Amino acid sequence: GKNYDVAWVVALILMVPMFFNMTSGSVINVLDALDKRLIRSVVLVIMALVNIVLTICLINFCGMIGSAIATAICMLIGQIVIMNIYYSRCIGIRVLQLYREAYKGILLYQIIGAIVGYTVSECTASALLAMILGGIVYILVSWGGYLLFGQTKQEKELFRKFLSKFHPTLKGEHS
Repeated sequence: GKNYDVAWVVALILMVPMFFNMTSGSVINVLDALDKRLIRSVVLVIMALVNIVLTICLINFCGMIGSAIATAICMLIGQIVIMNIYYSRCIGIRVLQLYREAYKGILLYQIIGAIVGYTVSECTASALLAMILGGIVYILVSWGGYLLFGQTKQEKELFRKFLSKFHPTLKGEHS
């Protein structure tokens, strides 16, 4: 309902940088294997301290949205910008290629799905029904876009093999 608009904004502010941060989550295993996790830990501690100070400043002006903005800024600077520079320059990981490959075929459809799902939910009077319908529309649009346009040939073949277990007419070769 309308009383939860602020909570929705806070969640969105926090989810956007986390979405991009999760892409490089597997890189932490590389840091462990190379015994180079100390730099990441130091960066995260410094950014946590900056987050505390920034949260105190922004919460006075914007309330809980200010707190979310402070956390999002610190996450963007520390975990995304600084760490990706470190991964690229010091470890040799091609970060831009990692993002490009991770989001190829899915990011556009997730954005479209979010916009269409939000639009559907805004046109629904009941808060519960709005959440359910908005979620279903998001899933259908983002998943459908990925299935139709985003999959690689290998992913399409794996998906076809999976479906053939449930539907025997899909056992033949399709391109």
